[in-house]
Amino acid sequence: MTRRAFIAGLALGPLLAGCGIRDLLDFGPDPAARGVGVMLLHGKLGDPATDFAELAPALRRAGYVVAAPELPWSQRRRFDGALDEALDQIADEVAGLRWQGLHRVVLGGFSMGGNLALAYAARRDDVDALIALGAGFTPERPTFRTAVASAVEAARAASVAGRGDAVGSYLDFAYDGAVYPLDARARAYLSYYAPNGGAVMPLNALRLTRALPVLWVVGRGDSVIVADRSYVFDRLPAHRDSRYVTIEAGHLDTPAKAAPAIVSWLSDLS
Repeated sequence: MTRRAFIAGLALGPLLAGCGIRDLLDFGPDPAARGVGVMLLHGKLGDPATDFAELAPALRRAGYVVAAPELPWSQRRRFDGALDEALDQIADEVAGLRWQGLHRVVLGGFSMGGNLALAYAARRDDVDALIALGAGFTPERPTFRTAVASAVEAARAASVAGRGDAVGSYLDFAYDGAVYPLDARARAYLSYYAPNGGAVMPLNALRLTRALPVLWVVGRGDSVIVADRSYVFDRLPAHRDSRYVTIEAGHLDTPAKAAPAIVSWLSDLS
């Protein structure tokens, strides 16, 4: 265990011993029988209770400890922390699971959460497997890139001028193809929306040098994501337990519809 994880565990231990924390363990009593924790990262401008309303209970019934933190890109927080700060929060949550004595932690995410799960694994070495559910958010893609280009440049200029922590009015390219205003701190906005930044999945796939088992789930009716497996999945380090799975689902219902495939895959992990 790293010094950082040990310190985080000391801080979280007394809290975890109490009646529970909504952001961390929000879906019933801890089974812990399998010794495996699954952390789920919600989608862009979403929240864990909604995104994982069906998946989290299904995992708990199957005997897994479930963590579902609220992260900087939630509807309530609205990008109040930069990507590196989000990864630090995830690291603290992972340490909290380890503190419970779990021998394996699986990091999963839906939509933008799937993107950031990969970004985390590409930079940290404390998770044992990945699950990507309708992994989205593609600031490097031409349509997305063009739609927010002026906002990215404005955020970059503010950051260079020393105003990176100032809140400004920027742009979000939504999953329906529309562009919406988004108020955020310049540095935080830039860390996610820059087309060559930390949330570019193909680059993060190449950056991941450690072979991890990965379950990559796409819905046949999902018009939001890049469904071509060569775009990200085939760039990942090969692992005998990695699977690319297509299910009958759209974008928003992918987590719920994927539950049986996830439980089966987790139980088969070597």
